[in-house]
Amino acid sequence: MKTYCALFFFFIALFSISQTTHTVNAGMSSGTYYYSPSNLIISQGDVVVWINDGGCHDVNGVINSITGEPFNNPEDFSSEITCESGVEIYTHTFNIIGNYSYDCSYYGHASAGMVGTIVVNESGCVDDDESAGMLASQFNPSFSGGCEEAVDYFIASGYPCDTDLSVLGMSGTIYDLCECSCEEEVACEDDDAQIEEWFGSFFITNCGSLINYLGANYGYTLNESCDWNGAPMLDLGGAIISDFCACSCDSNNASIYENTTKIEPVIFIDITGRELNSKIYNQPMFVIYNDGSVQKLIIQQKF
Repeated sequence: MKTYCALFFFFIALFSISQTTHTVNAGMSSGTYYYSPSNLIISQGDVVVWINDGGCHDVNGVINSITGEPFNNPEDFSSEITCESGVEIYTHTFNIIGNYSYDCSYYGHASAGMVGTIVVNESGCVDDDESAGMLASQFNPSFSGGCEEAVDYFIASGYPCDTDLSVLGMSGTIYDLCECSCEEEVACEDDDAQIEEWFGSFFITNCGSLINYLGANYGYTLNESCDWNGAPMLDLGGAIISDFCACSCDSNNASIYENTTKIEPVIFIDITGRELNSKIYNQPMFVIYNDGSVQKLIIQQKF
């Protein structure tokens, strides 16, 4: 009996830990009635709490206040009207997956814009494909796809799933947008150190810059660059570039290189700060590229 009780409380605790509570604010600002956020994506079993920012409001998930027709939600939910500021209007636990719509039924608030939606996904991970696609398209206007494609794009561009999006004026991380795709992502590796050892004398320091170089100077496609065996520049011992550049050669990342500007050195500077007319050998120097990046190099001259 003790064993069964222990297991029961274990699963109750596990469920409580995995359950997330979401807050939606309800009120009026500058003459506009609102639920904020008005569109919410949650997991099965999550709780939504509506808080009154001011005025009289309710949460009505039964009959559409504008059309008079049923919302036909997976389940009905509704509250009493609340007019006290700063208090809870309603709390509901969403145990049935599906798409929900609701509004405020008080005195025409719905027709004034006070409507909302909730998408309840299966318990576990959630992918916000629309937001991920919009984010990726800011960097590559030709980007098309959702989280699966966006995660591949960002990782190959040097932004893993734990990248803090505050640098872009957003909250959270890439993982918060694309939980499922990030969990499914199998880490690939680019051996940039090996690429720099082979091609550093051409100011190529990583897989991405090598692929860009081959495309810009020889017209190679991504596949042709990744299948290149090094000839006639060097002998890779039967290997090809994709053996060392697995991430950059992922076919899902082909669009990354389509709109990339060719990165070229523009200024050479020695350690005293003196500008050089050309690269030097066997001595440290700094190289400034046309994208603003700076690299310290020592190019070994072989005799």
